[in-house]
Amino acid sequence: MKIRRLVGLIPHLIVCALYVPLHNYGVDLYVDLYGGLTSRGIGIGMTSELMVQYFILMNAIVFLIPVFKFKLVFLSFMLVVILFYFMPHYPVRAMAYTLLGGSLTIAAMWVGQVIDRGQKSKKATVPCILMFQYLGCTALLYSLTACTSQQLYRDEIYLQNSCASPLKLKASHFSNWGPVVGDYVAQVGARQIIGSYISYDKDSVVRIDDDYELLINTTDGSKVIYAPALRAILEGTKPSKQGDVNAWTINDTSICPEVPKDEFDV
Repeated sequence: MKIRRLVGLIPHLIVCALYVPLHNYGVDLYVDLYGGLTSRGIGIGMTSELMVQYFILMNAIVFLIPVFKFKLVFLSFMLVVILFYFMPHYPVRAMAYTLLGGSLTIAAMWVGQVIDRGQKSKKATVPCILMFQYLGCTALLYSLTACTSQQLYRDEIYLQNSCASPLKLKASHFSNWGPVVGDYVAQVGARQIIGSYISYDKDSVVRIDDDYELLINTTDGSKVIYAPALRAILEGTKPSKQGDVNAWTINDTSICPEVPKDEFDV
């Protein structure tokens, strides 16, 4: 590959390096506006890493395509894939990832064309080319370190079965990174996970999906706990911390289904 082509890679390396901090800023802005990163089927942690990898792959392929108009056609296709992935449940994220990825890639393509034309017209000086090579190497090192430095924290919620009988548990929307539905059986005295969420925030605030629902069944009856009730139970409770995991444990008989009273009992 010619040196002129390699120099054209530098803008793509720079935008890959810029993508991570801009993405993290966007996540913080999203949390401020919408109150958290909940999920209805797409795990936010996995999606964030996937979008970074997708952006890098997209820029690599765009760089390898020699004809500019074909670059635009391929880029349009890749952006449509992002929209298809998020819509219709996440319109805000769909627009954010599409605009961020599209604008940075187009900027890299445009700068690459300017560099290419400058070298063709012999207006590019050796110091200028060396400067771009230095920036490209710096951007590459930064992008590699930045992509591996995104720290994710996990919040886990456990239920200690303090009821008189085993509990059949069915939790819906109990995770934003794995399966959204879980079926478990908690024996008397056993500790069972009923929620697991990941985020970028290192604090002790439990994040629960607004659509969370926990169905508890026993031989005596059943009970449903929704997100507001679960937040109220956990309010004021300090989690145990181990590494990047915060764990809350509910050990309260108030969550046990009440035994139905016979209306003929006196």
